[in-house]
Amino acid sequence: MKQLNKMGDFQILILVHLIFKMVGVLFDGTRK
Repeated sequence: MKQLNKMGDFQILILVHLIFKMVGVLFDGTRK
């Protein structure tokens, strides 16, 4: 169970990272 929870946390971290990357690209586009 603990290992499963760890994998879920890892997936959430990847999702958050991707979202922040997309937000950064969007802000870059509006700045230019």
